[in-house]
Amino acid sequence: MDNKLKILYKNNKGMELDSFLNRNRALLANKRIFYVIKSNLDDKEVYKIGISERGANAATARLLDYVYNYGVSEDDNKCKGVKLYLLLGNRYNPNVTEAQSAVRKLETKAKAYLKDYRERGHERFSIKINDLLNYLIDEELIEEDDEIPIARKTPRVAEREEGARDSVKAITGHTVDRRGQLKFIVEFLKYKEGGKLVSQPNRKLTYDELVELRDGKGLVDAYVKANGLGEKEKPAPPRPTRARRQK
Repeated sequence: MDNKLKILYKNNKGMELDSFLNRNRALLANKRIFYVIKSNLDDKEVYKIGISERGANAATARLLDYVYNYGVSEDDNKCKGVKLYLLLGNRYNPNVTEAQSAVRKLETKAKAYLKDYRERGHERFSIKINDLLNYLIDEELIEEDDEIPIARKTPRVAEREEGARDSVKAITGHTVDRRGQLKFIVEFLKYKEGGKLVSQPNRKLTYDELVELRDGKGLVDAYVKANGLGEKEKPAPPRPTRARRQK
C-alpha cells in the first residue's frame, strides 16, 4: 500500500478556511499535508504554500492558526478571513523522517520552481491561481517519490537500545471480529522503564491503528501482501470455539 500524496481538496475559486475545517476535520486526522491559502487582506493574487508534518492533530492545528490570525470573512468586513485553494495529504508515517516526507519534498521543489514569483519571503508567490495549481497537482510531480522509511533495526538491536512502547516487533497473525473488522495480532518490542526492559502483551489492532506506530506500516504492509489480505480478500470470520449452550 503506497503512501503517495493525494488531492484532498482543490478549488480554483477558494473556500473559506474556517468553513472547510468545520466540515472536514476528520479528513486531516494523522495526516501530513501540503496546502495553498490566500488571505483576503491581499488585494492581488498572492498565495501562500505551507506544510504540516507531525501527524495526530497537527494538520488541523496548523490551519486553525490562520483562522485565528486572519479571522473569518464577514459581510461588513471582507478584508477578514482566509481561503483554502489546495490541500494535498498522506498518512503520517512515524518511520519516515521529516526530510524524507512527501510534503517536504514537494515544498522544496515548489519553492525552487516559483522563486521568480516570490512576493514576500519564501512561501508567498504572486502568480495566477490556475498556473499555480496546475503545477502543484501535476501527476508526475506528486507521484514522483514515495516516502522512504528509515532503516529498521533488528528486534535484538532495538531492544538493546531501549525500544519505545509503540515500537512494533512483529505481526504474528490476524483475525476478524464479530463486526467483520480485520485486526492484526501485534507483538511489541520491550521498552525501558525504571532501568529495566519491560515486555508488553500482544494486542489486536486495525490497519489504521497499526500504521501510526513505529515500524507498524512497513510490517503490516508486508504481512498483508504475504497473506493476500487485500480489501477484497479479507478472511472469513473465525468459527466460534465454544459450543452454544443447550436450553
